[in-house]
Amino acid sequence: MSLWRIAKTGSVLMSGQGVNVITQLILPPIFLRKYGVSIYGEWLTLSATVSYLATLNFGLQTYANNQVAIHYNRGETEQAQVVQSTTLLLLLGIVTSAALITAGVFFLPLNSWLGLRTDRFTVSATIYLLGLQILGRMLFGFMAGSYLVVGVAYRGGYWNNILTLTSSAATAVLAFEHASFTWIAAQQAITLAIFCVFILIHLRVRLFRSPVLVELSGVPGPRHPSAANTWTGNRGRLLAYAHYLFPVPQPAHLHDAVHRTGNHGAVRETKLAATFPSLRAFRARRLCPGAPG
Repeated sequence: MSLWRIAKTGSVLMSGQGVNVITQLILPPIFLRKYGVSIYGEWLTLSATVSYLATLNFGLQTYANNQVAIHYNRGETEQAQVVQSTTLLLLLGIVTSAALITAGVFFLPLNSWLGLRTDRFTVSATIYLLGLQILGRMLFGFMAGSYLVVGVAYRGGYWNNILTLTSSAATAVLAFEHASFTWIAAQQAITLAIFCVFILIHLRVRLFRSPVLVELSGVPGPRHPSAANTWTGNRGRLLAYAHYLFPVPQPAHLHDAVHRTGNHGAVRETKLAATFPSLRAFRARRLCPGAPG
């Protein structure tokens, strides 16, 4: 690792600590001044209520990004694709399931259970939105960690610092205007969603640019799977969709196949087969004989 890259990584860590310090110095005084000690205590209670969702973050993103980086730097692109795509599907499953279960807060009298003066809907909506943030942070962490694959992990740190600073600034403005807790929590969730889109665009357009990826970006997978392979085809489509979100630089034989055969459709199907190993033999040799199966 170069000294310049070490310096960048160190700057990310230090700036992250600085952002956290600034947030802790600015937000509490504003909340205390505008809401008072009692209501600010209710905000802290609501924030702590959903903290249990953080236990769902058991390091899957870190492990997956490390494995993808190992496979990619060994030249094992297909294995990197499989790990990356499967991890994203697992995360989406965890986040979706937890979001559905957490929606049960709207049917519970949490304001009375917690002894809060805030009305029931505000308490339930705030808890749900704060919970979505914790779940969304899992996906955002996975995206930010993807920069590790190509040795620029500090970029993910920059994204995280900018997100924290932006969300905190918007929270301070809403708190200064004495906005409802629901609006504050909604703002934080929306800010997180916007940054997820921004980092996703940056990953695809700036970091993993490739002619093949442009060709593949609108192709969901096999269009007419037979009855015998419908389940396999659907599973491949899911993993292909996941891979399109976080593309890994493609094997050279796919680029060569485009120039040699001019058959972009065959390369699409070959790429789908490469995304999930069980489809490789079924698709690659039949549709693109010039590419390894």
